[in-house]
Amino acid sequence: MWCFTAKKAGTYDVVLKSAVKESVQKTVHIVVEEVPSLNTILKDEFALKQGSTIKYYVSFEPSNDNLSGNVKIVNRINNKEEILSYTIAVEDTFYSFNLTHVSGDEFNLNFKLSFDFTLFLYEDGFGNQMSKVTPEFLISGSWEGTSGDYIISLSLFETKEVSFSINKNDFSDSKYLSCSFSLEKKNDGYLGNLIASENTQDPFIELPLSFNVDKDFTSISISFIYNGTNYSTNLVKADY
Repeated sequence: MWCFTAKKAGTYDVVLKSAVKESVQKTVHIVVEEVPSLNTILKDEFALKQGSTIKYYVSFEPSNDNLSGNVKIVNRINNKEEILSYTIAVEDTFYSFNLTHVSGDEFNLNFKLSFDFTLFLYEDGFGNQMSKVTPEFLISGSWEGTSGDYIISLSLFETKEVSFSINKNDFSDSKYLSCSFSLEKKNDGYLGNLIASENTQDPFIELPLSFNVDKDFTSISISFIYNGTNYSTNLVKADY
């Protein structure tokens, strides 16, 4: 066991040598960054999904003192919102939030922030980890569409992994593959690509394969060739 404590941010190379055989050694490359302020952490937007649908969307407005501000919570399923003020206290193992209702509906929610800056939303005493709102988060979930005699299913994950399958309506044919994806911002949405990964085996379509996502992340358009036939569809979020 060994321990390394950095006194300041920077890049470090630690050389570990064998006490038995001097020629045996290993170099460990370590990058140390400054601890971000709470204001920096909370400038991001956060969300919590219920299945593939965003339930709570949270936006903070931190004050200059780093320990207070306002927060807006939107329930996108019920189309309601609440605005609260908050102060932050440092507890033994986490940052706690003291919330005061300002306007809108009252959700009776609360937050905790771990010391590694993971935000949790508490509802009825139960905590759920929130995600930073990124394009990968917004597109993640299960998508479905049809083309010809096939049901086309696409499951995308925040880790940029993909499960892609096609199933014939009469169950006489089905194909499945695992791969990864990338997203690139465009003026009217996003351009995505399905890319072969270490988990991809015997793909039934040619990769890479591009797809388009609308700016509101409500539709994915995709076209591909399978067994010499072109299939094209607009995928929408599945209900489950």
